[in-house]
Amino acid sequence: GYDSHVSHYFKGPANKLSLSQLGEGLLNRVVGERRRSKVSGRPIVFVAHSLGGLLVKEALVESKKQGHGSNKIDAYKSTQGIIFFGTPHKGSNDVKWGMILKAIASAAFDTNDKILRALEPDNELLDKLARDFQDIVDEGKLKICSLLESAGKTGLPIFNGKVLAHFSFHVSC
Repeated sequence: GYDSHVSHYFKGPANKLSLSQLGEGLLNRVVGERRRSKVSGRPIVFVAHSLGGLLVKEALVESKKQGHGSNKIDAYKSTQGIIFFGTPHKGSNDVKWGMILKAIASAAFDTNDKILRALEPDNELLDKLARDFQDIVDEGKLKICSLLESAGKTGLPIFNGKVLAHFSFHVSC
């Protein structure tokens, strides 16, 4: 569980954590839960949707950086696979809509745009995360399956275009 809301409106201040802080939080939770459950070394397969996929990548990059004396390296060593569902690996053009809504909300409410800014296309931090994660992928021990939505968004006609033409396929992960 992580808070990706830009604002909580009347419910209090917005979360101010960055993408890397949220990724480190995920790593700490995984490590803590594995230690508490005494399952260190058991294989891990992450299933992540949207921003969660970026948090998994951040957590694994951080885990790999840990020295062999740290129990945090277990997450990196134990991860066997990742299934990404609609993860914006290169950012998202939809960020502009989020920034507009954030600007409107910030007139009256506490807001956080760190997450939105991190998801801007061609963002330096996302590029660095992609390079660091690619080092892990290049080791060849991870099985990765990345799925994206092929149906258009609903609501406004300008959002109904499909990312890909409709087709059937078999995914072997």
